[in-house]
Amino acid sequence: MEMHKCETKSGKTFFMPIDNDGKVIEPVFLYLKHLAINNSSKNTIRQNCLNLLAFWQYLKDNDFDYIEFVGKKSETCKGAYENLVDYKLHLLYPTLGDNIIPIGGLVPVRKESTVNQMLSSVVSFYRFLSDSDIVGTLPVIQQMNNLQHTHSMLSQMFMKKKKAVKSLLTSKVPEEELRYISEEEFDKCWDACTSRRNRIIIGLMFYGGFRVSEVVGVNLEDLRDIANNVIHITRRDDHDNTDAAVKYDSVGPVVITNRLRDEIVDYLNEDLKDVDTNYLIINFKGENPGSAMKTDTIRKMIKRLGKKVGISDLHPHAFRHGCAMRMLRADIDMMKISNVLRHKNIQTTAETYAKYDLSDKIRVQKELSEKLNEDFAPLDIDFKALAEALREDDDDNE
Repeated sequence: MEMHKCETKSGKTFFMPIDNDGKVIEPVFLYLKHLAINNSSKNTIRQNCLNLLAFWQYLKDNDFDYIEFVGKKSETCKGAYENLVDYKLHLLYPTLGDNIIPIGGLVPVRKESTVNQMLSSVVSFYRFLSDSDIVGTLPVIQQMNNLQHTHSMLSQMFMKKKKAVKSLLTSKVPEEELRYISEEEFDKCWDACTSRRNRIIIGLMFYGGFRVSEVVGVNLEDLRDIANNVIHITRRDDHDNTDAAVKYDSVGPVVITNRLRDEIVDYLNEDLKDVDTNYLIINFKGENPGSAMKTDTIRKMIKRLGKKVGISDLHPHAFRHGCAMRMLRADIDMMKISNVLRHKNIQTTAETYAKYDLSDKIRVQKELSEKLNEDFAPLDIDFKALAEALREDDDDNE
């Protein structure tokens, strides 16, 4: 199974799914075409293509027709839901089918979040086929849609609604601690950079909230208002800069600090003075000097920079998170933070940073109480145990 990168007649990037016989996988192609028509980003199309190629290989290895895979239970088919669960287990533990279990037990080869993403592509693929009447009605798709909705604990306690059964296809991903760059860490990274270009890269992410795909997409014309501390994020279909992308088409002006503005102005006047290029962040060495940097090149540079200043596994998005936390610590309203980060909706911002906002408020209240000689000691209450006790008392009163 292979993914061939190509261009449409309009010049847009597309990814073609090819099977082991060198033929286009027609159902997957139709789904990817559907994504493209609905303005999905090229990265979304690419990832779905890769995920579905892995699924198609699984079907081939297990002698499954893609329609039979979601068919009703029969002597030769377990049924759609069971087959999808088997596929999930295969993604986590590929050797499980060999009936060989190591002494230390099975270790998943993929993260739960990766498996969830791959399964999401498969489910969305079949939802498209069902909606398009290519495979007919698929009850399992509707079943999984219904299972995604759960009631809050409080509504279950007081409204006595049964807890919704969670889908076996979606694993709970352990919540990871948000890794963000503090102001002090950023200054260390800034001072450790060996070039203006690298300082500008981390500055765009930390001061402007740029994503790495947006950093490589900045053209010189996007700096037309740099004197006013403004950079314009613009979506382009550039054949020579395929890593550039703007998530959710969140284009528009970004306001930056004087520190970053001055660095960019010096960079334009000195570093790019004799370079023939349309891009801000370029390669100065190699086969194509003046070409736009690749996002992977930036990720590697950031990782090296992290090691240099004592930050392990530093990644570009930590600077964007740092941009949000910098505003949060300055008591900037969540809606304004969402606008700066150009999130699709404020819920994304709130879900990502709300707990850090609460932690800071608790810390401020504690400091204030200490200065005023007031008591401030949050009670150590097991809320789940309390809820259970309330539920039992309520049952006894019935």
